[in-house]
Amino acid sequence: MDTVALIACRDYRQDEVDRALTQALEKLGGLGNWIKPGMRVVIKANLLLPKHPQAAATTHPAVIHALVRAVQAAGAQPLIADCPGGPDNRAYLKHVYEACGMADVARQTGAELMLDTHAVERPLPAGSAMKTLLQAAYISQADAVITVGKLKTHGLAAMTGCVKNLYGTVPGVTKADYHYRLGEIKDFAGLLLDIERDVRPVLSVLDAVIGMEGAGPSNGTPRPIGALVVGQNAHAVDDVGARLIGYRRADVPTLALAQQRGLIGEYTVVGQRVEDLAVPDFKRVTPAGDARLLKKLPRPVHAAVRKLICPHPVFHYDACVGCGACIKNCPPKALEARADKKPRLRAADCIACFCCQELCPRGAITIKRGPIR
Repeated sequence: MDTVALIACRDYRQDEVDRALTQALEKLGGLGNWIKPGMRVVIKANLLLPKHPQAAATTHPAVIHALVRAVQAAGAQPLIADCPGGPDNRAYLKHVYEACGMADVARQTGAELMLDTHAVERPLPAGSAMKTLLQAAYISQADAVITVGKLKTHGLAAMTGCVKNLYGTVPGVTKADYHYRLGEIKDFAGLLLDIERDVRPVLSVLDAVIGMEGAGPSNGTPRPIGALVVGQNAHAVDDVGARLIGYRRADVPTLALAQQRGLIGEYTVVGQRVEDLAVPDFKRVTPAGDARLLKKLPRPVHAAVRKLICPHPVFHYDACVGCGACIKNCPPKALEARADKKPRLRAADCIACFCCQELCPRGAITIKRGPIR
């Protein structure tokens, strides 16, 4: 039976995070179970956008710092890495690392920052959604991977955690292509599970000290939860995270599918009880899978129904600066630029993936259910 360590962590003071991580690893038998001297270990953070840690959109640097020190103490070489949304180039990656606090961690600890943006085509012979995958080359070059998720709501996937975090091993622009090719949430969840099985993280760490509620995963509201969740089974770790913010397993597409596939069942929670740290009034979201299923309807019918009942992005033009990030990253190209460079939605083409809302640097896009005006 899998074991998940749930440890109270009141804030991001480094000594507090160090204590919580050390306690979690001790309860799991020690990092030496998975990390050996001389290993090259990828610490895969969630660095969605170049946002300051206080925004709660990315893995906090204090958690990465604690993990780097733990990996170094085990005699291994830590490598901090991610493929954020946006351009696949070294300059943008450096900008993200600086903004999210990862560059500071590297300077303080001597850990390496992954700046190589090369990708390789990997076979997924047992994949349920796709049989090949374009993936960051550093994954196949690592001896071990630790996925370090951030507990947040997510308009498409209900929540994001350690499994969803591994979608960040796919290069930025390719993410949009996969969203478009996998038109239903169950198919997309299947790809996420296939990626997790391919990467095989040796450890999963969920930053739930301060999560994000409401309009996650990038423009919601920071919400204190006060927990660090650690385990070997990424699905079980995510399940504990879901319980902390009031989701049932059936509410989260990746967890529901993981249960169907036998990847998650009963597990033991050590440390604190979930009930003692849960946030009952956490503002959750409902996945938008119903909008994607409507794509099977004839185009005129789909367009009419979608305008009436389905979730869709709403653009707040007073906050929009016309940067074009939403237009560039829209998988079905359902957005077009107005004369002032701000976006206009073609509702019939929208697949409700909400990449536009996720990657808006200004928080100028929200998701609304109901008539499109």
